[in-house]
Amino acid sequence: MGSATGQVCFLSRVIGDFDGGGEHVDVSISGGRWWLSGASGTSHTIGATAFCRPLDPSTSVSSEFTWTKGGSAVNLPDNGSCFLTRVKGAFNGGGEQVRTFKDDSGNWWLDGTSGASGTLSASVRCVAGETIVANNSWDQGNARTILITGDERFTTRACFLQGMRGQFEGGGEYIMTYHDPDVDYFYVTGDSGQFSVKAWAGCIQ
Repeated sequence: MGSATGQVCFLSRVIGDFDGGGEHVDVSISGGRWWLSGASGTSHTIGATAFCRPLDPSTSVSSEFTWTKGGSAVNLPDNGSCFLTRVKGAFNGGGEQVRTFKDDSGNWWLDGTSGASGTLSASVRCVAGETIVANNSWDQGNARTILITGDERFTTRACFLQGMRGQFEGGGEYIMTYHDPDVDYFYVTGDSGQFSVKAWAGCIQ
């Protein structure tokens, strides 16, 4: 996806059947470049989309932080904004969730829950010096959710995923952020033939 210098990349779409510990999608840095990859331990379909945006010279990208099922919440750098770079494992019930969020005291965290028997983990990176200008969530059964409007988007460069929840077990489940040029809005949305699917997303300027 290009050089790791001067730009940052995060997940903007996750789709498919995360039915066991072998399923994963990730955005990573290797050999000085950004890469999007994934794997599945079954014959079912999984996939992901990532989006990259230029970095202002005054900003920097953190190392990767990872939460694993059974572990404590991970405290993240507080002077920036954090988004998903990797999800792995079994999302086969309504209790499976991974999410990065900012608490009422201004502290960033990466955490998750799981009621399934398989493994589950998530990773994030944080961009120091960047401020989230909008964030929202989408729940299964609802219409797409507005992140930012046309008037706001000119001060914003990109919207990324911050969390996912639910049963990704049929192959048709997906969550994503996207820009609709017809109305000039950014949205977070998804679809599911299963249950309890939810997405969290945010936008940076």
